Amino acid sequence: MNNKDKMNILKNIILIKFLTFVFFTTFINNKLYAHELWLEPDYNNKNNYINIMIGQNFNGTPFGFSNSEVKQLFLENKNDLQKINQRDGNFPAIQIDIDVNKFNIINYETNYSFLEYDTYDDFEKFIKEQNFSHLIENIDKKKIPTENYKRFSKMLISNSNNFFLQKNNLDYEVVALNSPFDRRNEYFEFRVMEGNKPIKNFQVTIFSKDDDNFYKDYVKTNPNGEGKIRLFENRSYLISAVTVKKASLLEKLKLKSEWISHWASMTFYLNYN
Repeated sequence: MNNKDKMNILKNIILIKFLTFVFFTTFINNKLYAHELWLEPDYNNKNNYINIMIGQNFNGTPFGFSNSEVKQLFLENKNDLQKINQRDGNFPAIQIDIDVNKFNIINYETNYSFLEYDTYDDFEKFIKEQNFSHLIENIDKKKIPTENYKRFSKMLISNSNNFFLQKNNLDYEVVALNSPFDRRNEYFEFRVMEGNKPIKNFQVTIFSKDDDNFYKDYVKTNPNGEGKIRLFENRSYLISAVTVKKASLLEKLKLKSEWISHWASMTFYLNYN
């Protein structure tokens, strides 16, 4: 690699980090606190290019790849795991050869990120949106909340009817129980897992969109932690499961925050070619 190539890579990294800073600053100043992260095909490039998106309501901004943000990134098919190594500043973020004749799952886990809210009201709004109002019944509303959050994101990719049941590889995750790409399946079925335990009676948000419309629905998991949604052709889907808890004493000492949230997402695109 010559000096010119090295300089171009360095410029790309600086640009990506600057855009990331601007994006998060904009969201914080507007009190939106965009925790949501998902994986999305980059339609301007070949199929093996994937964006890391951050935003709300299935509407976001793509970001370049940063190794400092990633705890693990791997591709899985037939429960064979392939670690994905990416270069800082990659844009689109994830660039990998994928055999779409197989059922593939890209798994992406971030490190913890720290957030201090501007006001208690912003935190309360977030808690109520996620259906955790009971957590704030007896807290000090004069104290500005702090939070550490982590994302666990998956994307399903396939042009075939192949399917395998994924093993639990993440601390918090949505697991596919059938293939949304198999046209024989009228419904997509999934399970929400924390560790090796299913989360029962839990609210999951289902975002979907087509060329003309955006949809937002809610599904509650059954006693086995399972839920299902009806599938429509030429629609993109984002399944979002968020859990919030007060930090334990040891977690407070380690993470320096009072609250911890985990965000699991799963995306698939039925118009993906």
